[in-house]
Amino acid sequence: MTRFRTVVRSSIPTLAATAALFLSPSGRAEAECDGSCIGTECTFQGIANAPLGEATLRIEGPPCRLVVDGIGSSGQDGVVQTGLSSDVSSCYMVTGLETPNFSGAILSTRVTILQRGVVDGTSGREISELRIRPVTNDLLRIEMDCAAIDVHSYSVEVYHDGELVADEPLTNDIPILHLPKGDVEAIACAILPSGDVYTSVRFGGPVEMTLQTIGGPVGPITGECVRMRGLAPDLLPSMQESIENVFKDTGPVTITSLYAGLLPSVDSVCPEAIVAAEPTSWSRLKARYR
Repeated sequence: MTRFRTVVRSSIPTLAATAALFLSPSGRAEAECDGSCIGTECTFQGIANAPLGEATLRIEGPPCRLVVDGIGSSGQDGVVQTGLSSDVSSCYMVTGLETPNFSGAILSTRVTILQRGVVDGTSGREISELRIRPVTNDLLRIEMDCAAIDVHSYSVEVYHDGELVADEPLTNDIPILHLPKGDVEAIACAILPSGDVYTSVRFGGPVEMTLQTIGGPVGPITGECVRMRGLAPDLLPSMQESIENVFKDTGPVTITSLYAGLLPSVDSVCPEAIVAAEPTSWSRLKARYR
């Protein structure tokens, strides 16, 4: 059974039942390899990585990349980026994804990205969870859940051709997006100074997505990037400590770029998004539906 498909930049043929998730680092020569492993753990581009479940880690290159192997069907295998608060004082973490990936996913494929950190002065607390999975042979479901910090509301922003085309405010509904099964290029998790949090997802190209709400579906909305925000939490996050990436039935995962650091003024995953901007009200919605 075919899982994620891998694109290998060499003369080696493409291998079935594998996944390669990555984003080439900007301004970095391909021959460079900023990574090393000691025992089961690897440091890659200055960020510590430890395996989860039965996963194993290794550095390969050129081009330099971190390979997460041993991904099975338990839903416990993956990799965690650690030491973000002490090493890089991180409020913003970006992981890139090789394409094709979800366009070749099977129904049992799952990706869960859990953001942990300092919440109300207590370390090790859950902040947000992003879940991606196929719901049919042709449809993906993406959702973000910030129940752990008790947010009061959510919003979803969609960007297309360099413009904000939709900004949908939600009450306490978690953002749930349905879109044709396709590829995801990059994901960012961030904590704003106010304690608001967001997750940005950039797709491999324009997709028509539908937002599921209690009042019914909204869309389709066409865009290349979506930013989901958790607003006004009762429990205030202030710093990232780790990002847990858990995979199921993906095959090996290859990461070629990681970034963690202070909050930038512009989101690198959705470049049109000003990070500190307040959510746009419904009256200013510029959605272009097809």
